Amino acid sequence: VSKKAGHVIVAALPSVTVGSLIPAVAHFNRIYPGVSVAFIDVTADECLALVKARKVDFAVTFVGENHPELISQPLCSDAFYVVCSIDHPLAKKKKLRQRDMLRFPVIQFVRSTSIRQHLDASFYPEKLVTQMEVTNLSTVAGLVANNMGISIVPGLSLFLYTKPSIAIIPLELELPNRTISLVQSRDRVQSVAAQALIAH
Repeated sequence: VSKKAGHVIVAALPSVTVGSLIPAVAHFNRIYPGVSVAFIDVTADECLALVKARKVDFAVTFVGENHPELISQPLCSDAFYVVCSIDHPLAKKKKLRQRDMLRFPVIQFVRSTSIRQHLDASFYPEKLVTQMEVTNLSTVAGLVANNMGISIVPGLSLFLYTKPSIAIIPLELELPNRTISLVQSRDRVQSVAAQALIAH
């Protein structure tokens, strides 16, 4: 296998896949058209499980705990934002703090997502008031755009919320921003094609 031909499988968070990974791979494919790249967009826990099971070449995800069998290379820091209808009382705020969110019901992501895990850890021992739980970022965008609730979303997904009917406000959390990393199995020898994509 060379850089000119091969097949690479990448696991990634949905927000990372659509927001930044697909454009990067599209550019890579223009340079190496013979290399096919497949995506598996799943939760952070599933990303790590796929790397450990050697079902993917690598993952681009959030790593919350120490995993001795994995190598993690930080790629970027992902901040959080409140998204709400432009008619909501919070819409005119320039910045929000964590305590500002405790009195509003929030559309939350399911507990298996890294978004929810990070927010739960940051707000602990207090808890956000949950209006409903959803799985997909696009579902939240639809609900917020139709003034059916507010939510807290990662910066990498903001492209979904740049609509005239939605206000986006930076949120200052107690916990640092979550770090998105490139994760590989410690004892895996990557193909030349995978190495080229990682280097890209």
